[in-house]
Amino acid sequence: MRKLGLIAAASLFALPAFSTANAADDNGRVYYKEGTRLEFEDFDMKINLQVQSRFTYEDNDASGRNDVGLDGASDVTSFDLRRVRVNFTGNLLKKQFSYQVQNDFRSSNGGGDMKDAWLQWNSDEAKLRFGQTKIPFSRQELTSSSNLQFIDRSIVNDVFAPSRQIGALLHGPVGDGGTYYVGAFNGESEGEGRNKPGNDNNLLLVAAANMNIGDYGSRGMEGDLRAKNDEFGATVGVSTLYGQGTGDVLDTETPDDFDRFDLNVDLGARVAGFSAQSEFYYSTIDLDNVDGDAGEADLFGFYVQAGYMLDKEWEVAVRYAYLLPDEDISVVDDENEFNAVVNYYLNGHNLKLQTGVTFDQTNLNPDVADGDFTDFRFETQLAGYF
Repeated sequence: MRKLGLIAAASLFALPAFSTANAADDNGRVYYKEGTRLEFEDFDMKINLQVQSRFTYEDNDASGRNDVGLDGASDVTSFDLRRVRVNFTGNLLKKQFSYQVQNDFRSSNGGGDMKDAWLQWNSDEAKLRFGQTKIPFSRQELTSSSNLQFIDRSIVNDVFAPSRQIGALLHGPVGDGGTYYVGAFNGESEGEGRNKPGNDNNLLLVAAANMNIGDYGSRGMEGDLRAKNDEFGATVGVSTLYGQGTGDVLDTETPDDFDRFDLNVDLGARVAGFSAQSEFYYSTIDLDNVDGDAGEADLFGFYVQAGYMLDKEWEVAVRYAYLLPDEDISVVDDENEFNAVVNYYLNGHNLKLQTGVTFDQTNLNPDVADGDFTDFRFETQLAGYF
């Protein structure tokens, strides 16, 4: 297996040289522009490498946990490679089709982890995508990890956003600055999910739309790094999903059929180096065979963040996130996250040094265990996408 891996790696690095040697015959070219690009008459490819090297110190509130009867948590000092990814994107047949294949060599089990793998048919009115891709729910989840304003996404995004699944997605333009999305995915039954096929008839259905106002620029980037950022721009988006499945989705220790409905609304604005964005989340889950409050859950959460570019290289930003679980099924009453970060952009989001602190306060449900605890985290990260 190691020999096969070395052969595959050697072939990848030899590809640009091979393409250059044949460029004269195919009128193609190989060059670098925000990635290594190969362009031919009916085919093009962009290759990107993402590396995020991180140092983390966690001061976990062990005494606060012990006071409320929970197991303590040890402090952690750690170096880590948060992401090590290779991303292939491009078009074929004169851009009638597009594709993406992305793999992460950093995974919890020590092996590779496929993230995205899809083919897309393109027309002027709409684009139809099949494969594994991000579900269009939560703007922050849809923003690439290379383009985030903070070192990590907010706690509420981690709770509510379904991220990637295998399915079909139709999307296209609405007016001058809008986009719509309609999709169907395998869903969230036990045993389904990313890199897994469906195992029942239940699907996850999603619909979303967004609109830019003025000179907002890309929704796929956080902060205000526009070349000309003195013009005001705003954005608004809404997404909703509905799905049925089977599993222990509420941690009741009894797998059951369930229905879920989720709603997400996002707002954003940029002007003169200042940026602000916020998202609101709501989710309701109903177990089919459990009566009363024990079989139902309503979750709510939001975050708001703002940043300011001190000059073309330095940015400061703060964020607050709030999570409100259902008190009838959760030991947690609410959770509050406070973040502050200083960013040094050596080459925009493509190469940046980020240093931030996080305070995560958890208040417990007084009906279960009255009390709270607060964890502290310091992180610094050198992130490259090239």
